[in-house]
Amino acid sequence: MLSWMNRLGPEDVAFGAVLLLIVLTVLVLARRRGSGGRRLLAVGLFGGYLTVLALIILCPLPGERPPAAFFGEEAIPVLQISTELDLRGLLSSGLNDQNLQNLVLTVPFGFGLPFMVRRGALWLTVACLLVGAGLEGSQALACWAAGWSYRSIDVNDLITNDLGALLGLLLFALVNWWFSLRPGPSGRTVAIGAPIAISLATVALAAGPRPGFDPGINYCEVVPAATTALDDYAVFEDHGVACLTSPQGFVALNPGDQTPFVDTSATGTMNIVGLAPAETSRVQAVLGNGSPVEAHLLRLDGLPDRLVYVAPTGSAGTDDLTAEVTLFAADGSLVAKVSNR
Repeated sequence: MLSWMNRLGPEDVAFGAVLLLIVLTVLVLARRRGSGGRRLLAVGLFGGYLTVLALIILCPLPGERPPAAFFGEEAIPVLQISTELDLRGLLSSGLNDQNLQNLVLTVPFGFGLPFMVRRGALWLTVACLLVGAGLEGSQALACWAAGWSYRSIDVNDLITNDLGALLGLLLFALVNWWFSLRPGPSGRTVAIGAPIAISLATVALAAGPRPGFDPGINYCEVVPAATTALDDYAVFEDHGVACLTSPQGFVALNPGDQTPFVDTSATGTMNIVGLAPAETSRVQAVLGNGSPVEAHLLRLDGLPDRLVYVAPTGSAGTDDLTAEVTLFAADGSLVAKVSNR
């Protein structure tokens, strides 16, 4: 979150201020009849939340379309859509997990929506199930308006956003039933929303946590006689993980985690390293607000389902270590778009 806030510029702040004014105006006009102090407070809080939500999914605002990393390559497309379902870590990892962050992001929406509209349980439940499509659709429209995919559309984000909104609605129903905050079909809301939320939570739990390292194994400490060179690293497989060693130390990459890692090489270059699915044929990486660079790929013996990539950004000394990596198949289609945010 702090990394995201550091990347906001004056244009993003101005966009947020205008958006907040518009949202509050619309909500106040919608609730102008009989608006007391508590209702205006609810309108202000919900309007502020919607503004922050819009800033998170749309900002930093895009600049000009970045050029291709190398001559003759295709530029970044207008839309990049990832349909690979991966709910691991949703309910069994820490707050650093992107799936859990997306879930928490929309809980206030489900909790605050009943304060804004006087609707029944079925209407509120359907609205919460559509919030994920609304957020991803907003990102798609923003990419279309910008002319390039500065945001990716991800089915996992859609599902976790819906789950968070449903959990927020269920939380409202329980609080409303206990404290009688406002008239409403609390029982029906629970009856309709609970099975949906429980089903999604069951799927997430069944998916399990993201694979991690075994604390009983000392990975990458013994370098074998035969290694493969990739840029500044000697690469080898050890206990099922990819090891990238250099005079500066080593990086251990778990095949179950595609999160990119930023490492400083012995020559002072900032490298973005990580693992990609075997069907990947090209990798583009961006560090902070820098230009996209092409990564070098290596197929490693012992890890048939993964490729090791190293993208030398040359951005030594930068304070923004946010890495955005886009993986492409041989036909140019999107394999995945990952980040360390």
